[in-house]
Amino acid sequence: MPSLPSNALLKPYSVLTWQASAVKIQKELYLLDMLFQTDLNVINPLPILFKRSSEMPVMLIVRPSARAGDDVRTCSQAGWRARVLSPVEIEPDETALRGLKEQFSRADAAFWVSPTAVETAAPYVDFSDDLKAQIAVGQASGRALERCSAKNVSVPQEGNDSEAVLRLPVWDTLPPNARVLIVRGRGGRDFLAESLKKKGFAVEIAEVYFRRPNELNWQDFDAESIDAAFIASGELVRGLFAQVPPQFSRFFESLLYFTHHPRIADALREAGARHIRVVASLKAALSSFPKEQTDEPV
Repeated sequence: MPSLPSNALLKPYSVLTWQASAVKIQKELYLLDMLFQTDLNVINPLPILFKRSSEMPVMLIVRPSARAGDDVRTCSQAGWRARVLSPVEIEPDETALRGLKEQFSRADAAFWVSPTAVETAAPYVDFSDDLKAQIAVGQASGRALERCSAKNVSVPQEGNDSEAVLRLPVWDTLPPNARVLIVRGRGGRDFLAESLKKKGFAVEIAEVYFRRPNELNWQDFDAESIDAAFIASGELVRGLFAQVPPQFSRFFESLLYFTHHPRIADALREAGARHIRVVASLKAALSSFPKEQTDEPV
């Protein structure tokens, strides 16, 4: 195994504080294995390796604040602390929402692009129609629909993008020239809409929210406490890196990032990130780390 470079940025904790437990050694080997599978031009000695055994690791959640609650709870349940950064915030489009009830009522199927789309639009639609197909882009959107008592929900079992949605058998059950309503935020991808039109469906789009850039406050940001980051969209990647001050640029370039889609991973690489892992979900990212053995409650 290659040795860490002499200029590695280590946490201000002595290696002598490590506990020589099998679980800790397992974690160290796992993280080093991930480290040396990445681009070795700049190596980030992952900070979690040098945490005191009594400290919980910290995941940086890069999401709009209104969408971060579930992620914070997921981190807590996995024995992690969460720190939230929101370079983009979500605001409902009231004009679009006023016309949504009529759009929804005349559709044969509704496609939901994100949990945010579901939660923003749900108060304005009637989910009691069992015949209308409800199609979600991924498991999180599917769960959001179920919380709204939606029935007849179709969700890809593998993948969480438009390509996976197009492979769902539900499209073959719709009548010819069926009306499909796509519920999304302003400025979403047109790939699915264009693909459905080619299949002969009548497509209507409801853009029920928009994304607003949010200025971040870096005054109390503690880079030394962050072990990894989970980021959920390319727009969040661009919004984050556009605001990173010079004193934190090297930190954000060398941080370990988890994301759920290769397109977001590509956006991270374009922004300068060097250590990226594509995972199914935040829960999968957290569970991939062996847990510490500790008597302290988490």
